Amino acid sequence: MLAYRHIERHAQDYERLITNGGILRIKVSEVGRVQRLKFSRWWARVVCEYYGSRLALRSHGREVVCGRHLTGGQRLAVPPRALREQLRSR
Repeated sequence: MLAYRHIERHAQDYERLITNGGILRIKVSEVGRVQRLKFSRWWARVVCEYYGSRLALRSHGREVVCGRHLTGGQRLAVPPRALREQLRSR
């Protein structure tokens, strides 16, 4: 029963990354709370730790974890290099 309650609470959770010009906008919605961050696209760095256990974006002392709703294998399916290239493309 607790598992169903957890799934229901988190069913609408999401992360959205949008690049627009030199700005990277990150919107994280979890259990109805929304966090919005803006990073300079050119200064943002992709942080990937040990085999997809953690993926994050970091800039100017701030960091936001990405792919928190994915399994380690799913995080590895989106290679950090592809995310880095997306940040650098025009």
